[in-house]
Amino acid sequence: MAIFTEHSPYIGDRRDIDAEIARIFHAPQFENAPVMRGLLSFLVEKSIAGEAHRLKAYAIAVDALGRDPDFDARLNSYPRVQVGRLRKLLDEFYGENGVRAGLRFRIPKGAYVVDFEMAAADEDDDAAVPAEPAAVIADGAGRSGDNPWQIGDLGRFAAALFVAAMIALFAWQAMSGLASADAPGAETGYGAR
Repeated sequence: MAIFTEHSPYIGDRRDIDAEIARIFHAPQFENAPVMRGLLSFLVEKSIAGEAHRLKAYAIAVDALGRDPDFDARLNSYPRVQVGRLRKLLDEFYGENGVRAGLRFRIPKGAYVVDFEMAAADEDDDAAVPAEPAAVIADGAGRSGDNPWQIGDLGRFAAALFVAAMIALFAWQAMSGLASADAPGAETGYGAR
């Protein structure tokens, strides 16, 4: 059965994806890691369903990682840390086990959606090439890796700009004060006339 989503007309057979999940879950990196297995299953299912827009830190924390509904993703980096750990485990898995059946799961940095890459079987991990754009599960909308100006970068830039403006203002005021004090005929002393 071919997989069809709103974002991609065709990505392959669901049996291939299920077989790759089973192969990953039997690897030493995942055998004793139920949280990572559950997280990978959740991300794969949401990616296949074309629900990339739902893959936010809050949804992952509550729906995949079992956090309470009052979880605050702005204050707690747990989902980002776990997805980063999963990304590392997948890289380690493919580094040790290679690619079979031409399918590789990849979670791009700064994203939560799973990309399915087509690669030659038993080829080096570094040689895996992304599938044709139409064959990728989701369009990656909202990925911070696609935009060179990420939200955090903009915040840091704005803060640096503010600090630079304040320094310039204080320097200008200090220089203005010194210039007026050095001017001929400037009054000296407090309240001098």
